[in-house]
Amino acid sequence: MRSILLLCIIFTLTVDNAFAQNAIGNWTNLGPVNYPLTGNNGYIGLIGIGRTNQVKFHPTDSLKMYAVTTTGLFISNNNGQNWTTTGADQLPEGRTASVCIDYTNDSILYLGTGDPAYYIRSYGIWKSIDAGVTWNPIDSNIGYRLAMEIIMSPVNHNILVAATDDGIWKTTNGGIGWTETRVGGYFGDLKQKPGSNTILYASTDSAFFKSTDFGSTWTQITNGVSFPAYTNATRLAVSTADTNVVYLATTAPTYSSPGNPISVVLRSGDGGQSFTTVYDSAGQCLVCYGAAGASCQSQYNIGLGANPQNANEVVLVSQYIWRSTDGGHTWTWTITNTDHIHVDKRQIIFNPHNNNQRFCATDGGLFVTTDSLLDLWQQRSEGLAATEIYDAAQNPLIRQMVDIGT
Repeated sequence: MRSILLLCIIFTLTVDNAFAQNAIGNWTNLGPVNYPLTGNNGYIGLIGIGRTNQVKFHPTDSLKMYAVTTTGLFISNNNGQNWTTTGADQLPEGRTASVCIDYTNDSILYLGTGDPAYYIRSYGIWKSIDAGVTWNPIDSNIGYRLAMEIIMSPVNHNILVAATDDGIWKTTNGGIGWTETRVGGYFGDLKQKPGSNTILYASTDSAFFKSTDFGSTWTQITNGVSFPAYTNATRLAVSTADTNVVYLATTAPTYSSPGNPISVVLRSGDGGQSFTTVYDSAGQCLVCYGAAGASCQSQYNIGLGANPQNANEVVLVSQYIWRSTDGGHTWTWTITNTDHIHVDKRQIIFNPHNNNQRFCATDGGLFVTTDSLLDLWQQRSEGLAATEIYDAAQNPLIRQMVDIGT
């Protein structure tokens, strides 16, 4: 009897161990992978394929791009025409927020995990030295903080600065150890002054900061910096056309502020030493569901970009796309339909290798335009398996049929 019981226990443990082994390996991505041809009433932008949080370009290869999504990091070698996944989908959790590419060796990548949309931490910052095939955590001191952006020093590739949901952190040894250089604060954006090896800008929902020693120390700039009540999202933009111009966009959503949502744009012409409010209007809302809308979700659907060749052209994306050609004073609603691009937008970025291309990261994938008026867009999401699947169910009668809710 004891022998039978012992055999049963051994068998059970062996089976359980086998299930555990299979649970963490030998998985195959079944998609969705290809961008849908049509959506509701033919509007492909309403459907999309998956949330893309950030896009970056290779420092020298004009065709190579990186997309940070809710399911990991993807790489394209043909200007976003097709995407392939990396080993980041084997991380403990798929949600990713930011990426940094080593300009001396593109096999070295830094990846900030977590969800910038819902302000959820994951497993901190990870590093790959084999172009994303394998990853290791580099969380000494910095822990599991959500890195909204990671920027590498242009003079020393082992020095990086990360703007997080709890302070700004800096490493001087390639991520082996991190030091907090600005204590506390939920940072929404971090930018480097074009052409400068030392100057960085950063913003929270209530303050703007400048560093002149690549993130070792920070000074809060208050001259002309005014935030709407209940602001909970800020974005920065800089232009190589005039390196002293800095844009700061702030928003206050309707559910936490009286009246209509508020859109405020500030502009600095002296390298972030002082600002002037160039746009402040509740009547024409840049972050709403429509120009005079009464609702928005700009607490996470917002992006700001300045033309590298024209410092007076700045683009703000949220639910729709707004463009200013006079330094942020007046804005034009550039797109009045959703059949070309997904409505929920997170980032607008000019291709540094081809200024005619503007890429927009959205909740429905990645899109590109060469239209100077920003009205006609094309999807760049083939292979971008970033669909957020909330539920799945197998058909009780047809076992090959599986439904997913996204």
